[in-house]
Amino acid sequence: MFFLFLPAVSMAQDYEEDFEFFLNRFDQNSSFQFSRLRDSITVEYSSDIILDEEGNGHTENRTFKIARIDWKIKRIDSQKNNSWKIQKLSADKMTLTVVGRQSGVFVVLDFVLINGLWFLEKYADYTV
Repeated sequence: MFFLFLPAVSMAQDYEEDFEFFLNRFDQNSSFQFSRLRDSITVEYSSDIILDEEGNGHTENRTFKIARIDWKIKRIDSQKNNSWKIQKLSADKMTLTVVGRQSGVFVVLDFVLINGLWFLEKYADYTV
C-alpha cells in the first residue's frame, strides 16, 4: 500500500469586498451591520460642554471599548443633509467621516479589511 503525501496548499483569498457596496449595506441592514463588527469596538464621544473658572467652554473626548453584543445599531446617513467622505488610510483600513450641514453631526467610523471583508473597529461621535 502506498501513501502519497502532498503539502497543504492554501487557497489564496483573492476576493476583496467593494467598500462602497459594503458601506451601503452596512447602513441599510441591521443584521448585516451586526455581523460586521469586531469582537470589541473602540467608541469615542465628546463630552458635553465643560465650563472652566472663567466661563470658557470646552469638550473632552472620552474613549472606551464595548463588546460587540453591546453595540447599538446606527444609521449612518439618517439625514439627507449629511455629507460623506471616504478616505483610504492603507490597503486594509478605510475611514468614513459623516458631517451634517448645520446639524452638529460629526461622526468618524474606522473600518478594517479582514480576509477580504470590511469590519467596523472604531466609532467616534464628536460635538462640533
